[in-house]
Amino acid sequence: MGWCYDEREHRKEGERDFENHGRYGYDSQRYRDSFDDCNKAYTEGFDEAKREEERREERRQEELAEEQRQERMAHERRMEQQVEEEAYYTQQEAMANEAAAQAQYEAEMAAQAEAEARESQNQQEP
Repeated sequence: MGWCYDEREHRKEGERDFENHGRYGYDSQRYRDSFDDCNKAYTEGFDEAKREEERREERRQEELAEEQRQERMAHERRMEQQVEEEAYYTQQEAMANEAAAQAQYEAEMAAQAEAEARESQNQQEP
């Protein structure tokens, strides 16, 4: 097992290789001896950067799922509101139609009563 003079630098190099080249950026030519401390430090840095990227990706996926959930809930609220508004306007229209029908009925009844009153008056005059 080889002693490493600057493990931090090798760890940082592993992190940089992952950040610059992704999961397949491991420098296996330079760091192939797993018993060397510098190689272990490089591998640890590379693996830690990989785990951090996986955690970031997991957080992004969670945030995306939350955004989608929020969008679905907002859409459902809009749909419920639209249904309620349509029901309200349908009710208002029905009430207006009922009032118009009632007014028409009353006008017809008044016209009929007036006609009957005139007819009755005409019959009383000789």
